Amino acid sequence: MSRPPNNSSHAFGEGAKFQPTLWRRVFAAGKRDLPESQEAMAKLYETYALPIYSFLRRSGNDRQKAKDLAHDFFGYLWEHNLIAKADPTRSKFRNFLIGVLKKFVLNEHKQQKTLKGGAGYQFVSIDAESAEGIYASEPAHLKTPEKLFDKHWALKVLQQARDRLRKELDPREFAILEPCLTGDNEDRYAAIAKKLGKTEEATRTAVSRLRARHRALIKEVIAETLANPEDVEAEFKYLVEVLRDCE
Repeated sequence: MSRPPNNSSHAFGEGAKFQPTLWRRVFAAGKRDLPESQEAMAKLYETYALPIYSFLRRSGNDRQKAKDLAHDFFGYLWEHNLIAKADPTRSKFRNFLIGVLKKFVLNEHKQQKTLKGGAGYQFVSIDAESAEGIYASEPAHLKTPEKLFDKHWALKVLQQARDRLRKELDPREFAILEPCLTGDNEDRYAAIAKKLGKTEEATRTAVSRLRARHRALIKEVIAETLANPEDVEAEFKYLVEVLRDCE
């Protein structure tokens, strides 16, 4: 994806320092005159479509209505260029999305109509079967739409961190060690060591380093969604709490 110029101006001040990934994508999506604006918007849709679909389903919409609303919501964001109003100094992007989504749904219910396609720009449609399958497997105690949204946000962060970790390691070694990122594998160290051709002690060290690097990459991904680096630890703790509540 192309990136907006480093000297591009925005409403958050020339001195503000932001991490490059999510917020740069948000800024690009909000700059309708940039050639990469549509691509940036499509990437945001790809990242947040499932959390928003789950939010809408838990809010009482049937599967077809939730699918249509999720798609039309991004068309609404695009047509009215509401992404340009997102401000990392005021709120997290997911909180911004939920706030706008609630207003959109309220207005949709009042008017009994939705915007189709986003003023000439057609987003890739949600895979309703996959999205519904994921939603149907959600634990019953995740009752509020907000909690369900946050769960999918947390899982997306983990996925992005895992993808980055995979790129850093030898493919074969990563495939063997990846199961160790979740759960305790004390009873499997001998078998893992044999596959790696290492001693158990060396394997334990490798697993410890892998987990530490994974944790660092999770924080790296989180940092890219925040304006203030000092908020990373608090956001990491929140992510852990969200995932713990999902168990």
